[in-house]
Amino acid sequence: MKILAALALLCFSTAALPFTVPPEKLFRDHAALVNEASSIVIAEAVALKNKTCQLQIVRTLKGNVTESIPVACHLPGAGDWMTHFSAHSEMEFWQRRGGRLGINGDGTVIPPAFEVGHSYLVLLGISPDTKQFEEIAGSTDKWLVYVEQQLSRGKQ
Repeated sequence: MKILAALALLCFSTAALPFTVPPEKLFRDHAALVNEASSIVIAEAVALKNKTCQLQIVRTLKGNVTESIPVACHLPGAGDWMTHFSAHSEMEFWQRRGGRLGINGDGTVIPPAFEVGHSYLVLLGISPDTKQFEEIAGSTDKWLVYVEQQLSRGKQ
């Protein structure tokens, strides 16, 4: 009976779905991601309710965005990677092109988790990517500095 229950659990688990390597499209080049985004903002999570997070725009780096944006999300849990990669100084973020968002068993990005009061660099108008909602650790965060440099190069 235990074997049958374990087999049933495995068959219906999202972790058992058919991919072994996450799709490359979720780990795009950093510069390409910045270019693709129609809007890029620094936002602070101000409210979490009913699987929707309200993000207050602190600063717009690219595009036009209203004062706040609702984002499908979930409350932080044990499986969430609530990190800013040591202000994005960790090589894993740069070499592997992976961000803090997880990936479902079907190869889709898991909706982000936000912590109220924390700041995030949000890229809007792009296909899903694991770096789309990165937590940032202030104005010297290397991901924020990189994005600002890429945007200033585009203006020249």
